[in-house]
Amino acid sequence: MSAWFGRWKTCLCAVIGTAALSVFFIFVPGTERDGGGLSYAVTIRHYGIDAAGMERSITIPLEDAMSAVPGVRDIQSITDNGRTRVFAGFDRGAPGRYEAVRDAAQRVYEALPPSVQRPEIQGSSGARVPLWTAAVTAKPGFQGSLSGYLERTVKPRLESLEGSGEVEISGTGTREIAVILKQEKAASAGLTPDQVAAALATNDVLLPAGRVSSGSREILVVVDGRYGADFPPAQAAALAEALIPLPGFSAVRLKDIADVYERDREPEILSRLNGLRTAVIAVLGNGDGVEKLSRMIRGELGRFSGDLEFTVLSDRGAEEAAAYRSVLVAALEGAVMVALAAALFTAGREKGLRTALVCALSVPFICLVSAGLLSSAGFVPGRSLMGGIAAGVGSAVDTAILSAEKFARCGTAAEGKKALRRLFVPLVSGTVTTIAALLPLTAIRTDGAASLAWAVAAVNAVSLVTALVFLPPFFLGGRPAVQPPVEFRRRLFGSFAFAPERAFRHVLRVFTRLLAFTVRFAGERPLYARLAAALITAAGILAVILAGADPGVPASENSVYAHVEFDGGLRVEEADRRLAEFAGSLMAAAEIKTVQTSARTGSGSALITFDPEKNSADRVREAARAVRVYGGFVYFPETSPGERIWEISVSGDDGEKCRELAEEAAALSAGLSLIRETVLNFKDGPRRITFIPDRERLTGAGLSFYETAETARRGVHGQVAYKKTGTDGEIDVRIRGQGSGINSGGGAGSLSREETAGLLVKAPDGILALDSLMLIREDGEPAGIRRENRRRTASISVRTKPMDPRRVREEVMKALGKIDLPPGYAFEFDREAVEAAEALSGTVLSFLLALLFCYMAIASINESFTVPLAVLSVAPPSMAVPAVILAVSGSFNAPVACAFVAVTGMSVNSSVLVAGEIREGAGLYRAIRNVFPALMATAGTTVAGALPFLFLREDANTLMKMLALVTVLGVGSSCVFSLVLLPGLVKKSHFH
Repeated sequence: MSAWFGRWKTCLCAVIGTAALSVFFIFVPGTERDGGGLSYAVTIRHYGIDAAGMERSITIPLEDAMSAVPGVRDIQSITDNGRTRVFAGFDRGAPGRYEAVRDAAQRVYEALPPSVQRPEIQGSSGARVPLWTAAVTAKPGFQGSLSGYLERTVKPRLESLEGSGEVEISGTGTREIAVILKQEKAASAGLTPDQVAAALATNDVLLPAGRVSSGSREILVVVDGRYGADFPPAQAAALAEALIPLPGFSAVRLKDIADVYERDREPEILSRLNGLRTAVIAVLGNGDGVEKLSRMIRGELGRFSGDLEFTVLSDRGAEEAAAYRSVLVAALEGAVMVALAAALFTAGREKGLRTALVCALSVPFICLVSAGLLSSAGFVPGRSLMGGIAAGVGSAVDTAILSAEKFARCGTAAEGKKALRRLFVPLVSGTVTTIAALLPLTAIRTDGAASLAWAVAAVNAVSLVTALVFLPPFFLGGRPAVQPPVEFRRRLFGSFAFAPERAFRHVLRVFTRLLAFTVRFAGERPLYARLAAALITAAGILAVILAGADPGVPASENSVYAHVEFDGGLRVEEADRRLAEFAGSLMAAAEIKTVQTSARTGSGSALITFDPEKNSADRVREAARAVRVYGGFVYFPETSPGERIWEISVSGDDGEKCRELAEEAAALSAGLSLIRETVLNFKDGPRRITFIPDRERLTGAGLSFYETAETARRGVHGQVAYKKTGTDGEIDVRIRGQGSGINSGGGAGSLSREETAGLLVKAPDGILALDSLMLIREDGEPAGIRRENRRRTASISVRTKPMDPRRVREEVMKALGKIDLPPGYAFEFDREAVEAAEALSGTVLSFLLALLFCYMAIASINESFTVPLAVLSVAPPSMAVPAVILAVSGSFNAPVACAFVAVTGMSVNSSVLVAGEIREGAGLYRAIRNVFPALMATAGTTVAGALPFLFLREDANTLMKMLALVTVLGVGSSCVFSLVLLPGLVKKSHFH
C-alpha cells in the first residue's frame, strides 16, 4: 500500500484506463431488462354480429384458448358489436408468450366462419391512451386508396417496431368489393344472397394443382380462376361479368341482378382535425421503450414522405426525450456546480491548488465511471439514470473532499496509511448507510425508481473507491506543491490579492462564533435539542399519515384525451357533427392548438393539444367540461396533476345484473363529499329489431328458419361472403341488399326499418316479404360486454382530488355496504391503485429494515452499539422537515416517497463526520470546530448538485424535482441537527 501511495504516474494511467473503459461501456448498446407484466391484445372482427353473438361465438372460445397458455396471469375482454378484444397478462419472464398467444388465436380462428377477419395480435400496456397520434392526408398525385395503403403498408410497418402495441386507424374504412343486390330481380331469378355468395366464392379462386416434370425440372401447376386476374384494376368490373348459375342449366350475369363496385367500407370511426375530415393513425405502446419507439416511428415516416403527409398530434416519446434532455442539462449543470463548490471549499486548505484541482476533476471521473458500470450491467441511459447520477454525485464527492483534505496534510506514505485508517470508518459508514437506505426503492412501483436507486448506489460506490484508492497517490507522490510567493500575488492582483481570503475568513469567524454558542448550549441543555427533534419528527410522521399514499402519476403535459358519450345508437354521422361543433366551441373558448375528434356510433373522443407555456392540463379540462355537447357527456379517463380517477367494478354471472348493481353504486358514490364526479363505464346500446320466426308460416311457405335468417343477415348488413385474392393481397367481397340512402363510398346506404321488414325471400311458390314470415319486436341491447377472468363485469369511475386510494375505498365501500348483493356477486375498488398505495406504505417497513441494516453495518465497522444510535438519530428529524413542508402543498405520492428514501442515506453523512471526529479523542467543541469546514463542504456540494433540478419544468420530471427538493431540505436540516442534536447524545452516551 505504501508503494502504491507514491506511484502517482501509475495511478494516473489507471484513472485514464478506467475512464476509457467506462466510455466503451456507455456507447456499447446494453440489453434492456425485461419489464415483466406484458399483456397481449387479440382483436377479432366479425362484421354484422351483435355483442351477445360475438361473446358466444368468439370471446368465450378465445378466452378458453388463451387461458391455457403457460404463464398467463389474468384474462380480460371487451366485446362490442362486430369486434372482440381479449387481453392476456403474463407473469414476469414467461417464455414464448407471443408465439403461444398467436397459436391459440389461430386455433380459434380456424374454427370460425370464413366471414370472420383474421386475428390482430399486438403487445399492450393495458392503457387505452395512444402514445403517438398523427393525422394523415394523401399528397397530390397519390395513386390508389388511402385506406388500403394505410392498412396494408403503413400499419404493418408500425406494428413491427419494437415496443409497438396496437395500431389503430380511424377516419377510413377497409377496402372492399361491394355487391349490392337488386332484391326484386334477384328474387325473380330465384336467387338468394347466399346462393350468389356461394357461386362467387367457389369460382373466384386460386388453387394449387400440384407439380409436373419437364426434363430434369419440376414445374408448379396452379389453377387461376380469379375474376380480373389478367387486369387487377378492373377486378370489380370483371366480377360484375361473372355468371351466376340458375336452375335449369341457365345463368345470369351478376351485373344484371346487382351493382358491383370497389369502395372503402363505411368507416366505423369518423375523424376530424380542427373541424376538417381526416384519417388518423394512433400507436399504443406495450409499456416499454417509449422514447425509442418514438424515434423509430419518426424514422419509419420517412419511408412514406413521398405519398403521405403526417401531422403529429401527440408524441409522448418526444415529450420523454425533451424531459431527458432537461435532466441531462441539469445533470451537467449540477456536476459543474459540485466541481466548483468542491474547488471553493478546498482552495484555502493546505496544498490548496492541488486539492481543489483533484476534487474538481473527480466529479466528471465519478460520473463517467458510474455511467459505464451501469451501462455494462444492462441499464439503458434515461432520465432516472442520469438524474440518479447527478443526485448522487453531490453527496458522493464528499468522500473525495474528505480524503483529499486528509491526504493533503500528509507528507509520507506512512502518514498516508495512518490517515487512510482514520478515514476508512467514516467513509465506509457513510457509503454503506446511503446505499442501504436505497433498498426500499425497489419496492416502489414508480417508473424509474429502481434505475434511480442503482444510479445513486453506483455513484457512491465509485466515489468510495476513488477516495481510498485513486486520490492518495496524487497527494503523496511527486514533488511538493509550490505555492505562489506572497509578493508575486501582490504585484499581480494588487490590493485584491487577498480580498477573497479575507472575506472567507470573516464569514468563517461569524459561523464559528455561532457554532460555538450552539454547541455550548446543546451540550449544556441537551434536553431542549432532543425535545425539538422529537417534536419535528412527530410532526413529520403526522404529516405523512394525514397526506396518505397517492400512487397517481401525471399524464401528458401538452395534450388531454377526452371521451364523449352520446345516447346508444346515435349514428356515427350525427356524432361526428356534434363533435365538430364541440371542437369549434372549445378552440374559441380556450388557448388550444388542435382538436382531433373521432366519432363512433353512440360515442366519440377528442385529443386536445395545447402549449404548456400558455396553458395547463387542468385548465383545458375545465374548459372542455364547460363547453356544452348537445346530447353528450364529456369525461377524461386519465389522471392529471389536480385530480385522480378510480375504477369500481362489480363482477358476476349475469351482465344485466352487474349493470344494475353498478348503477346503484354510482348513485350512492355520487353523494359522497370527496367524490367530484361519477361516470358509468357502460351504457344502453342502440335499439334492436328482433325477428322471431313464425313456424307455421315458414313451414307453409316451404322455407327453413336458417335460410330466411341468412337472407335477412345478408340483406341488412352484408357480411363478408369471401376474401378475394388479388395481386395486392386479400380484399373482402360483401353482398347486401340495396337501401334508400347513399353513403360516401358511392354505394347503397343502410336499410330503413321499413326496407328491412320488406326484404324479399324466394319461396317455392313465389316471392314473400320477410315480415310475412317473421314476427318483429323492438327492444334494446347492451353496447358492449366486459369480462374479467371469464366473468361478466360492469364498472364505474369516480373522480377525486389527489389522495390515498385506500381512503377513497373506505368511504366508497362503506356506502356500497347498503346494497344487498346476490350470491356470487362482489364489488372491487381499483385493485391496481390500492396495490400501488400499499407498496408505497410498505416502504415505511422497508425503510425501517434499511435503517436496521445501516445500524448493524455502522456498529460492526465502529465496534460500538452506541455510535450508530447517535448517527442514525439525525435522520428522522432531518427528513421530517421536508415531510411537513411537502404535506402542506400536496399528498405523499410516489415521486415524493422515492425522494425520501433516496435522500435518507445522504442525510446521515453529516452525523457520520461529526461522530468520527469526536471519536478521535478531541474535546467536544474542538472536534466540531475541526469538522465544521468539511461539514460545510459536504453539505454544500450535495445541495449544489441538486439545485439545477429544482428548476425543471416538465411534469414528466416530477421525480427529479421532488428528489432535488427533498435533498436540499433534508441535507440542510441534517447539517443543523448534526451540530445541535449530536452533542447532547455524545455527552449522554460518552462514546467519545
